Amino acid sequence: MLALEKLVISGSKRSKITIEGAIPVLINLLLQNGSEGQKTSAVRLLGSFVSNDAAIGVILVREGAIPPLLGLLQTGYEEQKTLAVQTLCGLTSTDEACSEIARGGSVSMLIELLRGGTEDQKKYAGRALERIVASDENCSEVAREGTISHIAELVKTGTESLKTFGLRTLVKLVRIATNREEIARKGVCLELAQLLRSGTDEQKTLAVTILEELTVGDEFSSEIARDGSASLVALLRDGSEEQRLQAGRVLEKLAGDSACRAQVTRDGAIPVFNTLAKTGTEEEKALAVSTLNKLVLQGTDIPPEEAIPPLITLLDPGTDENIQANAIRELSRYADNDEHLSEMVRLGAVAVVVMLLLRAKSVEQTTNAVRMLGRLAIDDTQSKQITQQGSIPYLVALLKTGTGDQKCWAAFTLWKVTACEANCDEIVREGAIPPLVALLRGLNEELNTSVVRALGNLTTTDAHRAELSREGAIPPLVELLRTGSDELKKHTLRALGNLATDDAYRRYDS
Repeated sequence: MLALEKLVISGSKRSKITIEGAIPVLINLLLQNGSEGQKTSAVRLLGSFVSNDAAIGVILVREGAIPPLLGLLQTGYEEQKTLAVQTLCGLTSTDEACSEIARGGSVSMLIELLRGGTEDQKKYAGRALERIVASDENCSEVAREGTISHIAELVKTGTESLKTFGLRTLVKLVRIATNREEIARKGVCLELAQLLRSGTDEQKTLAVTILEELTVGDEFSSEIARDGSASLVALLRDGSEEQRLQAGRVLEKLAGDSACRAQVTRDGAIPVFNTLAKTGTEEEKALAVSTLNKLVLQGTDIPPEEAIPPLITLLDPGTDENIQANAIRELSRYADNDEHLSEMVRLGAVAVVVMLLLRAKSVEQTTNAVRMLGRLAIDDTQSKQITQQGSIPYLVALLKTGTGDQKCWAAFTLWKVTACEANCDEIVREGAIPPLVALLRGLNEELNTSVVRALGNLTTTDAHRAELSREGAIPPLVELLRTGSDELKKHTLRALGNLATDDAYRRYDS
């Protein structure tokens, strides 16, 4: 044996030794015939062959070296175990060795070394295991041999380095669909959630990767939402860009599940996604909009203060038209409350809704936008903004050619914005008076009320009164004074009272 060990020093002689059959002799010593000292020397020699020439590893595998090496892991002395696992680690650079170890159910031996071996033994065992699970086929074999429970245990109870190794291995295993159920069943979701908050940066990335794979199907969504939603939201807020995307994808999947949506909402996902929708990368924005659509538009019992900000975000011109339509419909539910309207205004809803009106491509989009716009004119500042951003020509056009609903809401909006005297000249210049007067002749009480109140606001200026008279506003107003409701008569009387200072009114009255 000593002579053989000396010959290993020479690369040229090593090839000769291989050819002459030294490898089978050494393997035989390991199997049964050698003394403990000979076994130690034999495994050292085999390890030297592999470390100096990777191609020899293929020969070792074919000559049956793996079983006796694995045997030493169980029964050998510490030095023999170290030499054996070092040699096995070298052999795992070949696919044949990885497959044989995986098929032989021997991965658990390597895991035992990871848990209780020396530092060198842990190093070589970990390296070997990472190579073994690099193949999907080997992952399936490893799972069939019941090794997942051992790896899950590493993640739950191991040292920091063992946790990291366990996570790396689970990342490989979880990509095989048949492994996911067992991984989830081993109770790792809670540990993964904890690592999302307190693990190293690598552990966080590995943990969220595993959770993302577990959400490929819906089977484990409830468990992930229960144990991991809050941690995922924290990672979405504070993680790296890639971690945010991964956490966002998991939360988006959970948000699409009606059984998980409320939990994700309770854990504070909505404001974090809303921030991402406004300030994130393009990919993050798209992901945030998709998730907000599910959480806010498909969710229930969301407090207004939490729902309003993302609804305004979803009105962004770049958002899908269907999402915009749903968002503005949902937003209108809160428009009857003054506090909610003030919050919408504070968050910039006026500019967004005006933009929606100007860019509307469908009847529904136009109706939704004009319905919301008038409600947002809560004071002179907002009324001026509505006017200054170019909405008046569109409102006037709707008075002429819009649907019945659109005419009603356009008149309503003009009534609200004409309450600010500074807007009236612009509204008259854009030709609002003729279509408003024309609408007075309709039978719609609600429409007539908005029209009369808008005209009443315009009658405060001499020039506007003169134009109203020229356009024939007085006769239909007088008729409404006779036939309208008490509420309508009150507003009509105000308009006619202001017009009474105009010569045309005096001529009509006489």
